[in-house]
Amino acid sequence: MIDDFHTPGNRFLSNFYKCEIPYGHFVYSSSECAYMSAKREDLKWKEFCATNNPSDVKKKSRSVKIRSDWDQIKIRVMFEVLRIKFAIPELREKLLATGNQELIEGNNWKDTFWGVDKNTGVGRNFLGRILMNIRQEIRDSLLDVK
Repeated sequence: MIDDFHTPGNRFLSNFYKCEIPYGHFVYSSSECAYMSAKREDLKWKEFCATNNPSDVKKKSRSVKIRSDWDQIKIRVMFEVLRIKFAIPELREKLLATGNQELIEGNNWKDTFWGVDKNTGVGRNFLGRILMNIRQEIRDSLLDVK
């Protein structure tokens, strides 16, 4: 099991990991920035997300008015963004190298939607579940080629 995406060998699993994500009309510096850009439809917000670091983008996202359908689309958006991230050959290989390990986004900031709160053990772990689904999609696509 991998339950910490912030240790040196597992940082690539974090949405804050630095990598270029082309999404929509912009290229973002991380999957976090690309994901947050989808919270609003206006180009100024998307440009802000494309030109700032993930910490600043996440902090600012808490104070902006988000699109009305966000709760209905946010999981799909995360899938889209992470599919782009793990299409990068180096990251795809690292994800495949996790084998069959369960991926849990353990955290200390009480995020029980995307991860699991390390203090309580409670969480839905949608980020980890999406990563495991993408890992399986990659494996399945490799089987289709053979």
